[in-house]
Amino acid sequence: MIMNASDIARRVADPAQPSFVIAEIGSNHNCSLDIAKQMIDVAVDAGCDAAKFQIFDAAKLVPLGSYAYGVLHPLEMPRDWVPILVDYCDRAGIVFCASPFDLEAVDLLERHGGAPLIKIASPEIHDLPLIRRAAKLNVPMLISTGMATMDDIRIALDCVAETSGAPVAVLHCVSLYPAALEHVHLRMMTDIAARFSVPVGFSDHSMSAILPSAAVALGARVIEKHITLDRAMDGPDHNFALEPHDLKAMVAAIREVEAALGRTVKEPLYGVEKIELNNKAIMSKTAIAAGTVLDESMLTVKRIPGGIRPVDLDRVLGRTMKVAVPADRLITWDML
Repeated sequence: MIMNASDIARRVADPAQPSFVIAEIGSNHNCSLDIAKQMIDVAVDAGCDAAKFQIFDAAKLVPLGSYAYGVLHPLEMPRDWVPILVDYCDRAGIVFCASPFDLEAVDLLERHGGAPLIKIASPEIHDLPLIRRAAKLNVPMLISTGMATMDDIRIALDCVAETSGAPVAVLHCVSLYPAALEHVHLRMMTDIAARFSVPVGFSDHSMSAILPSAAVALGARVIEKHITLDRAMDGPDHNFALEPHDLKAMVAAIREVEAALGRTVKEPLYGVEKIELNNKAIMSKTAIAAGTVLDESMLTVKRIPGGIRPVDLDRVLGRTMKVAVPADRLITWDML
């Protein structure tokens, strides 16, 4: 069953739940609907929770005739794909989501059921009208911060709170493609979480399949990772994206880390036989006659079930033995 907006909000907010893993297809479909569908299949096979696209109009983003326009215009996703891909994701059992880059894109997603969550891309954190329009959908929002200061994050969060109070997670990322390891600074997530009291995540632009699991160990509730069918394909985002086998390994590593994180209560997790093997107690080091006043030279500590714990040694010293015991015998309170 596909997660809806409420399911996603609960999943992201609850540290006891698995993190929400997004396969960022972005523009790596290379304007081929068939490739887009193949990439959704890859995300499903890897165990991702969502497949994400980008909906932009280069003419609305950058000046006409600029270098950026020349790069972005060929990568625009045809907007009539949205209902097709929403349906394909529904049938494949994965959440469809997208980053809208203009108000019309938000409306398009709402109209075709493609907005169980909304991702605000890093440069758009400054676009408060876009954030405000997305917040009016009152679905979970992910706000990426690669181009942001702490003040920018605060302003964006305030905008959402004032508009609708939609649930928000803030994603740490580095807007370098690819991001070198020394520039990643995963600890920024913990700072963001502490400053703003929000769930945090990691939008990873490095070439590593390991960093997302490290981010989860640090508390990331959302992981976003660019994917590709082949890093050798043409396009600006293929070279740092994960290929299918690495994506599957990444998700598996995340789930292993989550399984190992466990709980914060420190207590034995094994059966009685293991407790007995790991218990230590006070024993006689030498033969001790009845009526003897005990001192440290007469006693030792060994692994043995029952008896008196070493933490109580000071309560034993100076006491008088009621009975005689041979060497290497467990000392119990009723002997004193």
